[in-house]
Order: sequence, then C-alpha cells, then structure tokens
Amino acid sequence: MKHRFLLKKIVPTCCLTLAMSILVFQHNQNEKELTIPAANQNSIVIELFTSQGCSSCPPADALVAGLKNKDNVVVLSYHVDYWDRLGWKDTFSSPEHSDYQRRYSKQLHAKTYTPQIVVNGNREFVGSNKRELNVHLKSHSTVTHLESAVVKRLGNSIKAHYKLETIAPDAQVYAILVLDEENVTIQRGENSNKKIDYHNVVLSKVPLDITHKTGMHSFQIPLSASPNQTFKVVLLAQDKNMTVKAVSVSKSC
Repeated sequence: MKHRFLLKKIVPTCCLTLAMSILVFQHNQNEKELTIPAANQNSIVIELFTSQGCSSCPPADALVAGLKNKDNVVVLSYHVDYWDRLGWKDTFSSPEHSDYQRRYSKQLHAKTYTPQIVVNGNREFVGSNKRELNVHLKSHSTVTHLESAVVKRLGNSIKAHYKLETIAPDAQVYAILVLDEENVTIQRGENSNKKIDYHNVVLSKVPLDITHKTGMHSFQIPLSASPNQTFKVVLLAQDKNMTVKAVSVSKSC
C-alpha cells in the first residue's frame, strides 16, 4: 500500500517535470539566433505572406527582417488582400499576391493563411516559427545565383537591366520591385494604433521573356514614395511546379 501511495505521488510529479522540461527546451530552441548560410552556399528564398490587418503577422514580419540583408538569403514579403475587408486596407496589399499564395496552397497541398512562409517554393510553415525557419536555413539549397540586375533610379521610375544567359528554357522568370523598408501606422483593424516596420515588400512582379537573354524593364515607383525610400529588383526563376531554381538581388537605389 505504501508503494502504491508513493507511486501516485511521484509519477504525476515526474510527468509534470518532464512536460516542463520539454516546453523549456522548445522555448530555448525557438529563441536561438537565426542561422545564416555560409557565403559559398546556394541561395535560400524566403517568401512571407502577410497582412497589416492580421494580429498574428507582426512576429513573422519581425522575424524575416533579421534576414533581409544577409548573404545568400532573399526575403520577399507579399501582402495579401483578403484581410482588407475586416476594417483596414493594407497599404501594400494586392489581389495578385493572394492569387500567388493560393497557387502555392494548391501546389503544396496547404491551407491559405497568414502569416505563412514558403521556402524555395517547395516548403511551407507558419511564418512566426523561428525553429522551423532555422531548420530550412540549415538545409541544403539547390537555388543557384543569377546575375544581378543593374538598376538606375530616374525620377519616379527604376530601370532594371538584366541578363538571363544561364536560365533553363522551361523556366519562368520574374522581375520583382521590392521596397526596402517602411514604417506603417495602422489605424483600424486587429493591429489598430500600432506602428509596424515592413521589410522587402513586393510592390510589383512581372514575367520576363526568356527567349531574349538580355533586356530592360522599367518599374514605376509609387507616387506616395518619399525621396529617402530605397528599392531593389529581385530576379526569380521558377519551374512549372513553382520550385525556385535561381535568384538574384540588385543593389538598392
């Protein structure tokens, strides 16, 4: 009887201690610094689907901000529009971004939600999950380097000169105009009265004709842009399954 009494006391205590240890371990793992790929490694493309109207998104926005200027990591933040009807219209939202995310959902057999990260076009997970992001940052990437576009800012336009000499004939290549950073004051919705920094925001994305190995595309800068805001152009190549095959990032201008 005495042994049974002790077991009733000890077993629950041990189980509670084990559960707490697991939670502490998971917390510590999630708090580790993000892994930065070595300079000689292939690129890793991090595509974040987010919204200013989503209260769960700011941690994901902050997470990718820590990677935005790292070698061999390309961050692209797509602001979707399906949150706009809930009280606040995202200043960067686009139906094209939502459609692009839905294509991923279909291809990856995943739900459509925010915040969502897609890595290299073939893996997805919750965008605020630092531990999961670290797993992918440590994994081998097959995304090769494209030659970066040469960009020049002229008034309200940015001209991007590019070369696509190493692109496979069945690839789809996009030129993407990206805003480096902007702080937004959100006045309504789930993030009402918050000021949030957004990084590497996708403003425009256009397909390129790869039958021409060199070319130029002119992007229009939003009229609301201030003179001190900077932009860059990302070249992104994907196969028919949306897997990213190659990428490059221009200098900011």
